[in-house]
Amino acid sequence: MRTLYGELQSFGVPLVCAGGIGDANGLRQALDMGYSACQLGTRFIASEECQASKAYKRAILHAKESDIVLSARITGVPVAIINTNYIKRSGLQPGWLARWMLSGSKTKHWMRTIYALKSIWQLKKSSRDETGECDYWQAGKSVAAIDSIESCVTIIGNLMQHFETETK
Repeated sequence: MRTLYGELQSFGVPLVCAGGIGDANGLRQALDMGYSACQLGTRFIASEECQASKAYKRAILHAKESDIVLSARITGVPVAIINTNYIKRSGLQPGWLARWMLSGSKTKHWMRTIYALKSIWQLKKSSRDETGECDYWQAGKSVAAIDSIESCVTIIGNLMQHFETETK
């Protein structure tokens, strides 16, 4: 987070920290570092309003930071996911044909299109699956800071309360 900020701050544009933040402490650290805003994607998957399945939300609550792995098999570029049994069976790297296509200047665009269409379908299917059998779930290392499913109002309220207490 700090290294990336250091490399990008010279561009003189607002920077948004996306990844690794699941609570008020992480948010405060990123803002103090100089980021203009933060994206708390995984935190809001584990919200009451999110339409993701209960199984997906429970997986976020039970996951540890060490359960998050990067898979290039989903889109052709690394994506953070929970290392479920399904992912362990499937593997994290593309197969030989996909690797060959991704290495070609003309074929890589076809492979990325195939991956994009497949991942949209697969993520939608798994995010709504209440059985937990289609366990392909995107989540970041911020899972370590998430221990409850709350409403978005409560999540934002807790983040704001942390800032209000600091200023008193």
